[in-house]
Amino acid sequence: MLKVAFIGDVLFPIPDIKGGAISTLVTGIINENEKHPELDITVFSADCDGLLECHNQYRFTKFHRIGKPDKLIKLKVLFWRMIRKLTGYRVQYKNAFMMMVNRLLRNEQYDVIVYENSALEMMQAKRYKNTKNIMHIHADYINSDMNGINYLCRHCDCVMGVSDFITSKMEEIPALKGKGVTLKNAIDLTGFTPKHRPEDGEGIRESLGLSENDFVVLFCGRLSKEKGCLELIKAVERVPDVKLLIVGGENFSSNARTEYVECLYNEAEKIKDRIVFTGHIKHSEVIRYYNIADIAVVPSICNEAASLTLLEYRATGLPTIASKMGGIPEYCNKNTTLLVEYNESFIEGLAEAIQLLKCDDMLRDRMSEQATLDLEQFGYTSYYKNFVDIIANVSSESKEYLNGN
Repeated sequence: MLKVAFIGDVLFPIPDIKGGAISTLVTGIINENEKHPELDITVFSADCDGLLECHNQYRFTKFHRIGKPDKLIKLKVLFWRMIRKLTGYRVQYKNAFMMMVNRLLRNEQYDVIVYENSALEMMQAKRYKNTKNIMHIHADYINSDMNGINYLCRHCDCVMGVSDFITSKMEEIPALKGKGVTLKNAIDLTGFTPKHRPEDGEGIRESLGLSENDFVVLFCGRLSKEKGCLELIKAVERVPDVKLLIVGGENFSSNARTEYVECLYNEAEKIKDRIVFTGHIKHSEVIRYYNIADIAVVPSICNEAASLTLLEYRATGLPTIASKMGGIPEYCNKNTTLLVEYNESFIEGLAEAIQLLKCDDMLRDRMSEQATLDLEQFGYTSYYKNFVDIIANVSSESKEYLNGN
């Protein structure tokens, strides 16, 4: 078996008992590995209450829980903070989490180490004998002008993007040319049922003040500027006789009223009888809200690397509208999703797409049928297989080099 180590996120433990998209994806891999073990996995995870009981359920994955730093680590962190400040922050950033991880990584040999966190953690990566380092990139934020990018490139053997869009962006950095590979995201398909199961959303419409005859447009996500919720509200203003359901809070589990959230509420006052905010909803409950919608929208105005929400909409059988941004188009096709160009006419384009789907029952039915087709490629079984193939390929390159081939 190939020995693989995952370096998790500082905030979200693995398994995903506190949520987090990245932690959920790693959890999907280790769960699949329990069914058909092909990898000897070690996970370095942030610690939290209840994590030990979860870890004891796994036979083919070992865990290192990274808790509070000891006095020596705290002193090292303080020392590096002082050095960074004195040098005008030209010295590489270091944090306690990666100091503790690196201390443990020295004690065992791995074929591949996968960094499932930010560039700041990857920039603290070290070379351990013949181990290959992979950075799994989930967002569009790394570029050749970043402080510390040269160190990252030297210590990174492979960049694994969540879309071809991200992978190609990484390969624009000269030192990463030829190191890119794409592993598209996945969802747990068993957790979703087609929209024609009304019992899954029973009572939700009534509790939200929506009637059975209302045409409901759904937005589900963080209420942050880049997600395009404001633009969607303005689009719905232009389409009469539709209701907009906004599911989500300021952040993954927060209902804070930020300046942007206040802006959303102020804009919503113009159509307050046609818009409903639910606030943050637990992910396990979100499916019930999907099942009361007629269509769903992903109106991101940033180069989103990928969209798990779009996959969830499709798994529910929802006709969808999405912005043609970043890696989003790679997670749908013209039969499942109306793609809207992000330009000066974006709001108008969203409104026209909503109006088209509202008025064309046959089109919605066709899109709903197509939405769930071929979704197996975005399930965890395929995701695990593709991941194993990538790991085997990266590891074999290392062995060929060592053998002088």
